[in-house]
Amino acid sequence: MNTIVIFTSDNGGLFRTVHDGSRRSRLLLMVIAPRFMIHPLAIPMHLCILYALLFSASAVAAPASDFPRAVVLIYADDLGYGDLSCYGATRIHTPRIDSLAAHGIRFTDAHSPAAVCSPSRYALLTGRYCWRTSLKRRVLAPQAPLHIETGRETLASFLKKNGYATGIIGKWHLGLGRPPETDWNTEPIAPGPNDVGFGFSHIISGSNNFPPSVYIENGRVVDRNDGETIELDFPPTGKGTPWWKLVEKRTISKKWVAEDMGLHLAREAVEFIDAHARQPFFLYFPAPNPHLPLTPNKKFQGTSKAGAYGDFVQELDFMTGMILDALARNGLADDALVIFTSDNGGNIHPSKRTGHRANGSLRGSKGEVYEGGHRVPFIVRWPARAAAGKVSDSPISQVDLLASLHALFGEPVPPGTAPDSVNVLAALLDEETHPKDRIMIHHASNGVFAIRRGDWKLIEGIPAPDNRPDRPVRLQRKRPAANPQLFNLAKDPKEMVNVAKDHPELVADLLKQLNAVRDNGS
Repeated sequence: MNTIVIFTSDNGGLFRTVHDGSRRSRLLLMVIAPRFMIHPLAIPMHLCILYALLFSASAVAAPASDFPRAVVLIYADDLGYGDLSCYGATRIHTPRIDSLAAHGIRFTDAHSPAAVCSPSRYALLTGRYCWRTSLKRRVLAPQAPLHIETGRETLASFLKKNGYATGIIGKWHLGLGRPPETDWNTEPIAPGPNDVGFGFSHIISGSNNFPPSVYIENGRVVDRNDGETIELDFPPTGKGTPWWKLVEKRTISKKWVAEDMGLHLAREAVEFIDAHARQPFFLYFPAPNPHLPLTPNKKFQGTSKAGAYGDFVQELDFMTGMILDALARNGLADDALVIFTSDNGGNIHPSKRTGHRANGSLRGSKGEVYEGGHRVPFIVRWPARAAAGKVSDSPISQVDLLASLHALFGEPVPPGTAPDSVNVLAALLDEETHPKDRIMIHHASNGVFAIRRGDWKLIEGIPAPDNRPDRPVRLQRKRPAANPQLFNLAKDPKEMVNVAKDHPELVADLLKQLNAVRDNGS
């Protein structure tokens, strides 16, 4: 049958039928709060009620097991491999996230695409490594323009095309506006999340320590009074200081409060779920926890045995529970695909005071190419399709999500789309183990590359320069080269014994493969 779309507004209602992007159509009756409506069409109310009644009478729901009614991606900020109870933490208690693992699949060899924030988020959403862009090191500055190309497919734009309402609530950190830098005083501040597939956005622009300290909803600063402007600048003595020293020279009077941010964003997420529960939706929830500074809400202060850091993680667990409860309350618990993971490894080194190890026994931390920088928690729950209570050692990367969604919907990945994404759908559903000899590329904040193939990991040890994006990545190297480091992760998961000298042919082969990946891509 043909898809029909009907819109109306009745002080709160929106009736609409959608195509779900599968090999068949279905009719859905949806009610959406006006706040989440971007482009309603004016149709007389009496006609809309008549159409809705007529079409809903013949509506045929798609089998629940074919496609998820909701896709929820919870993306923690600087959460380490050892920060959750289900990953071995003993000083921090995370019962709601643990419940995801108990009713889903917990991955032990999952990786963020980079060891630091912005690059991981770019790759997560686009299926393309960020080092293929102009950002070769570190993260985007607070005033950076939008880094995702508006014509590039993202998780959000793909699901939107397939009939899902799409929303981001939380930390963005992928730039806003046009070059050369963000104009905070134009409305809407664009391009931004709404221009790369998100129908609704309620965000903080960067990390919880980045100016400006405002929420931005659909490109507009929340609670800005008439005449209020935002201007970022360096302190008077800060000429030549790095961009992270930027301060708010001017800002609005009603800024966000750091201690309230996490719960505020979780409440926004719950509101989004409640408003879209009668239609397929995608919620991307990049939480601010537990990124520094450590600002847990008073409700959680002193609740863990790992200081303020543990308290902040336990607040994240509570926020996750709020989202899970909203799904359950709306009848979506069994047919929602929920993915929980982190943008990179933990930023807190082993604490002598509390005994907590954010990255468990792994070497390194956030920003580093060692496992502690990018091996992260990764949990999938989808009761309608995925196994429950399983632990998987399949090697996967967050960059794989876009190709895997294409596979779920039976759609081939178009040329030039998601060039670094690998279809790991079978592993995500625990239908089979993903091949151990797959290739993964790891990238540190300082530009150092590593390549993973099977049990072997080679760290190249050659930092990349800050720019020259017009040259092949392989040529963007400083001399002299550092000695490569080779580890067998099956025998040496802590990366303590460099065996590069014992396997020169393997080193040469892995370097050749690394260069091929860097040179062949778009």
